[in-house]
Amino acid sequence: TTESLTQANQTADLQRENFEKQIASLEHELTNTQSDLESRTKKYEMQFLALTENLATVRGELKIAHEKLVDFEQIKREKADLQGRLTTSQDENRMFLERSLTSESRNEKLLLENGQLAKKNSDLESALQELAGEYQNLQIHTNKLTQRRWLNDQDVHECMKCNQLFTLTQRKHHCRNCGNIFCDTCSSKTAIVAAASKKPQRVCDQCFKELTS
Repeated sequence: TTESLTQANQTADLQRENFEKQIASLEHELTNTQSDLESRTKKYEMQFLALTENLATVRGELKIAHEKLVDFEQIKREKADLQGRLTTSQDENRMFLERSLTSESRNEKLLLENGQLAKKNSDLESALQELAGEYQNLQIHTNKLTQRRWLNDQDVHECMKCNQLFTLTQRKHHCRNCGNIFCDTCSSKTAIVAAASKKPQRVCDQCFKELTS
């Protein structure tokens, strides 16, 4: 009986030692598992924190990208509007250039016509001055003609140029142009008188100069 009890105690001790070893092993395994779990938890927490930060960064970048997209769409609309305005402006500039070229051509034509008119006006003024001079000369000649008259022999007793007295040998001679009376020497020249025939007529020295100049 004592042996049985001793054997039972030994068996119990062995079982207790086994249980204690198992418990120690399990406790050690539990400790390792808890340590690994804590390590993994920290790792996951750090990964989650990093992912959270990355998500915030991505969301920020996404927001910025969206804002840029909105700005890009706005820029596209503004560009299309500016392109339309540019096309309209180019069309207007082309029309203005065409009008300007037409106006320039018309202006050159007007300048040419103006130059021609100015030359014609200058020519007309010159012709008018020439006609005025001729008219003045004609008036002077007409006045001279109207003032001329055939003098009576009895009214003149000496040459109207050299004042030489007329005698029986120094005869009186009428100038066929002015009608005044001169001596033979002062009326020895002949010229075509407009009022007479084409045959040269006796004229005084002064009328000879006027008729032959």
